[in-house]
Amino acid sequence: MLTCRPCVRSRRSIYDTNLAKSLRTIFMRHARLFDGIGGEYQPELAANCRTIRDFDDAITRVSFGWPSVDAYYAGSGSAQVLRAWRARCRWLASAIHEPGRPHAS
Repeated sequence: MLTCRPCVRSRRSIYDTNLAKSLRTIFMRHARLFDGIGGEYQPELAANCRTIRDFDDAITRVSFGWPSVDAYYAGSGSAQVLRAWRARCRWLASAIHEPGRPHAS
């Protein structure tokens, strides 16, 4: 199936914008908890975030002790888990389709 890159980007942008708006709304209800908290928290950025990345940089990555938002995405994303899952699925699929064939472990 062919995809239209501008359409995919557009959908992603809509998702990113809407989720950032929801995160801002939730954050504003609890913003007083961040008054004078110090550290690397950026409550102003969270209150005005335009993207999920802005919010994650301002609050999420700091809360979980990541040095940067890029490190947070790399270390907590599902890419590594999906790679292992994909390998297991390939092994299972080959075992199902060729049950008599011995497989290397």
